[in-house]
Amino acid sequence: MTLWLKVHRAVPSLAGLALSFLVITLSGDRSVPLPSVVRSAMLGTPIALIIPLLAAALLIRGLINGLGELELTSARPNRAYAATFAITASLAAGLLGALLTLSGTQDLGIAAARNYAAFLGLSLISGHFLGSNVATVLPAGYLFGTVLAGRSENPPPWLWPLADSDDPWALAISMTSLAAGTTLLLRNNNKILE
Repeated sequence: MTLWLKVHRAVPSLAGLALSFLVITLSGDRSVPLPSVVRSAMLGTPIALIIPLLAAALLIRGLINGLGELELTSARPNRAYAATFAITASLAAGLLGALLTLSGTQDLGIAAARNYAAFLGLSLISGHFLGSNVATVLPAGYLFGTVLAGRSENPPPWLWPLADSDDPWALAISMTSLAAGTTLLLRNNNKILE
């Protein structure tokens, strides 16, 4: 297990997660001005809702590191290690996000943790079907599309990456995405570990 964690860059992945939540904390309510396709104005998307994609991409890069062919033939449950690591990282993000929101430091802390879990799940799904080299294309494309649609007071469920921390639809979609991604990660024909 220790060798697996070292080869798959567990420490840098978790350090990147911690660093991303530090950036989320320091960003406060700052937004990135982006054009809206729906509205004819520049809309601000909170930095706290975008940064989790970078942390999820770092973890995915770590998971696909290593010699996939050897791991697929090993006697140890490497897929189970990868799934456990992904879930553990999501739980750590959830804890950090809850601490930020409940302490009043960052209102979008839980939303950032939710987005991390969802982007990680979407990356695992994308990696399963498209291969490890393009695993982050699906979550990045989806985030870009929702950012172009713009953030509103009561966003529809498909705009979950831009929802507030207390949105139940966004949380349900996030958990479903993570569950589907880790389930696909455990399958034998998974391209993300190859």
